[in-house]
Parts: sequence; structure tokens; C-alpha cells
Amino acid sequence: MSRGLWTGASIVGSLLLMGACGSSSSDGGGAKNVPLSDVPPLYADALCSALEACLGGVMDSFLGGADCREVTTARIQDDFASLSQAVLDGRAKYDGTKIQACASAIKALGCAIDQAPEACVSALDGTAAVGDDCTRDYECKGSDTYCKVGSSCPGTCAQRESAGADCSDDDHCAVGLKCTLGKCAVPGKAGQACGGSAATECAMGLLCSGGDDGEVGTCLDVATAFSAKEGEDCFTNAKFCELELRCTIEGYDPVAQAVIAKCRKPVAAGAACNPGFPDPCPTGQYCSRPSATSFDGTCSASPTAGQPCASDLSNEPAICAPGLACDGGTCRALQNLGGACQNPAVCYSEKCDGGKCVPGNGCEP
Repeated sequence: MSRGLWTGASIVGSLLLMGACGSSSSDGGGAKNVPLSDVPPLYADALCSALEACLGGVMDSFLGGADCREVTTARIQDDFASLSQAVLDGRAKYDGTKIQACASAIKALGCAIDQAPEACVSALDGTAAVGDDCTRDYECKGSDTYCKVGSSCPGTCAQRESAGADCSDDDHCAVGLKCTLGKCAVPGKAGQACGGSAATECAMGLLCSGGDDGEVGTCLDVATAFSAKEGEDCFTNAKFCELELRCTIEGYDPVAQAVIAKCRKPVAAGAACNPGFPDPCPTGQYCSRPSATSFDGTCSASPTAGQPCASDLSNEPAICAPGLACDGGTCRALQNLGGACQNPAVCYSEKCDGGKCVPGNGCEP
């Protein structure tokens, strides 16, 4: 996501000043000042609405039972203390009357969600110019900047990077580029190669079909990628199943040295199952196999907090109940900044450094 939508959180931080004021009012021209407590869910709804418009029903396949709005709200709230302080210290400027317009603009973006609507930049903008010290992206002025951090904090406000420049996150790259294998690059369009030696990610709204395990795939739109019908092959023909079906692993062909995968209907809780994508079992359950070499399993309750993670299709510990993440082989609740971590997936910020959750962009002074 762009600085203005995610790390810059034009709305997120913006709300902070509103929180300090502690009330909802009008600017006299009819625009409503949204209270701080109302903004996280408002922004989360806008962001998830844009993603749903872009990805359609396939979005649920990647959420694993988690609720987009709930998780996104928590991610926004995770950074509130520092955002609030930035506004109070004058490192960021806030106009609470622009939040509703910002939310509407985000919803309208759809697959262009890597762009920062002007309404959002107007709602919250940094005051640090390029070359000035910074600790977070939202302190830097303009939607085309970010806080470039080296080996120590603070960092320096810099222009977002052009194609070919080093990066560690999409937010470091100019709008229209993605951070791919440590370099800012133009994402693949429909029909172009992706994954594997192609070293290309697909543009938002496209999926890299057939690009797993080092193999080169093809960028396809959602409707084309998820088009295999019941009983048809999947995975092996670079196609996913229609959204109401599951691509299940039913065996292994030693001659072709490939798995046998077919599109099948999902199964009921506690029923016999085969592992697949998405998991054929209901939310809160997964297809538990007696061994790594078995393709016959039973829908069982997903591990809860404190329990060992279940193994995924790659036989790696990864599966936990919705809202949890596998961290060091154990299912744990997602952690706020400062929380202990081994795996970045357990952090709301999605970044773990030195055994604790740290900001996804910028640094802790």
C-alpha cells in the first residue's frame, strides 16, 4: 500500500489531533470532524471495500477466516500513540474535516489502491522536507516521500525510489512500482510472466498463476485465474478452482512426478477431507492428515493460542485458528508494537526485529 494509505496513514494519524480535541463537530462548511475513536473502523472499512472491489470473492480465500476490517482496524490502532505525538509535536499536520472525503476516495480506488488520494494527503501530511530527520513515513511532507532508515534511527525523508533502486517495502517505491527481490520494479500486466526466474510480481488485481516453487507463472485476472470447474485439474494446469470450489490434493503420479489435484466442493465439519487450497474444511477447522505423506485427512479444529501450529501443504508449521499466527511453532495472538516475536506474521506491523514487533516503516528512536 502507498504511504498515504498505509504507513502514511493519512487518516490514521490524522485522527490523533481529533482525539486530543475529543469531540465531533463541523468546520462550519458542513464537513464533519470525525472523533478519533471513529476513524480506525472508518478507514478500515474504506480500505477493505477497495480491496473487495478489486479482488472480489477471492479475497476471502487469502484471509484464512480472518476479518479484513477487524485486522485492519487493529493495525491502524497499533500506531496511534506515535501518530498522536507526531501531530502534537508539529511533525504532522491534521485536518479532521477531510477524513470522510478521504474514506470515500479510498473506496473508489479499487485496484489502484497503491495511490494516495489527494483528499487523504490533505487530511494528514508531514512537515519534514526531503533531507530532514524522521522516524516514520507520515512525518515526511508529500505523498511521494518516505522515511529512509539506515543502520540507526532517525532516518531521513527521501523521495520514493525509482525503478531499479534498492527497497525493502512497496512503500519505498514510487507509485506504480513494487518492491520485488529488493528492487523497485514495474509489476507484471495480464498475460506477462511472473514469479520464479521472471522475478516479477503481478499488478494489483492480478494473480501469479502457476508461479509457485520457483516456477515461472503468468499474471491473470481473478476471473481467468479462478475458472477451473468441479472435477477439473488445478495447480498443475496453472488454474485455480472457481471460488465455491477447493483445489484438493488427491494423490501423486510417480511417472509424471506431480501431484494429482482436482477441484472439489468443500466438506462439512468433522468430515473426511483432502488437503487443498483454500482448505476444504469450514472456517476454524483444517484438514488434519495422519502423516506428511498422506493425502487422506479429517476436518479438525484449528490450533488455538498456546497450542502447536498445524502443518500446511508444505509440511511446515503454519496453521492456526483465525486471528492467530504461527510464531516459533506455537499459535499466538497478533502482537502490538513492542510485543515479542520470532515471525513477522505475528506482528500487526508485519515486521519483527530483535525479537520484538517494530514499525513496518520508519524506526523507533
